[in-house]
Amino acid sequence: MLLNLLLISFLGLDILVRHELTLILFFAQTITPYFLFPLYIFFVLDILQLKIHTHGRWILLIVPVIISLVYVGLDLFFIHQYDLGALQKLYNEPPIGYHIMYKGNQICFLLALIGLLTRIGKYSFDIRKNFSFIDPIQLSWLKNSTWLYLVVMIVSLVSFLIFSKS
Repeated sequence: MLLNLLLISFLGLDILVRHELTLILFFAQTITPYFLFPLYIFFVLDILQLKIHTHGRWILLIVPVIISLVYVGLDLFFIHQYDLGALQKLYNEPPIGYHIMYKGNQICFLLALIGLLTRIGKYSFDIRKNFSFIDPIQLSWLKNSTWLYLVVMIVSLVSFLIFSKS
């Protein structure tokens, strides 16, 4: 449910930013995607009944969220004084630091998704091994959605690398 609310808020923020660009809306819209990535991983880990606290490396997915909050927050509210024109330029043509931060986060998430697909496969194998009737507990929908998320992330990253301005 939290994942859906976050997706809805991201889409709502996108509409609001297109209507009226302010520092607060820009900040909220910029950092929201950083919460989507780890939240999806935590959602899947919960479905797989893996406790997050016993697998500490999954907590590392929060590190990019913290880094992005600090980086964007410092840039918008302390380092630069953005007027509407400068903010519009920042929105339309983000500097390399924003790109590195966002694409770096995507690369971390891609690696996490690959690890997650391995976990889903292991969990599915354990289900088949331990239960004779597995129809109600099959996780093909979860595996397919994770693959879809992975493909979308790869296409996004490759598109950025191909079509970005030099």
